[in-house]
Amino acid sequence: MTERLVIAYIHLLFIIDLVLFGFSLALHLCHLSGMSFLRFEQVLPELSAVMGFAAFAFLKDRLAWRDQLQRSPKWMWVGTIAIVAYYILIFFLLRFGFSNEVTSLDESILGSAFSMLICAASLCILYPVLWSGYLTKTAIKQRVLHSMSAIALITMLLVGYHAGYLPLQHH
Repeated sequence: MTERLVIAYIHLLFIIDLVLFGFSLALHLCHLSGMSFLRFEQVLPELSAVMGFAAFAFLKDRLAWRDQLQRSPKWMWVGTIAIVAYYILIFFLLRFGFSNEVTSLDESILGSAFSMLICAASLCILYPVLWSGYLTKTAIKQRVLHSMSAIALITMLLVGYHAGYLPLQHH
């Protein structure tokens, strides 16, 4: 019974990350065309970060993360590396390349690209756990607890921040 719940939880994470990736990509393409959707711009990076931390709990080893990513289909991990390179490129171009002033559209482009990056990495982490038998059953159960703890902690921090209890310090 617990094994089914554990696998169902990981499948749910995978599906949520897949949907978030689709939303991030659509939002990013809209931003590149100049459109803005304020409702989603602020929520999507935060939600992607929460789900990303939940998926990162399934990394087998800090030093073997590349092996785990390469256990997913080649198109998936190559696409993730391309998104990382794209994010780094647009980060430096928007921050240091075009003008001295960072606009809200620039921030929106970076936020949606960040969401794509986190979701793509999460999918590459979860795929081998689900379909390649990358982790043992005992390790998976332990990682599910870590994942749930990460979701709870980050959600509490975000709620505290949005409620005004954890203001950002600007120096």
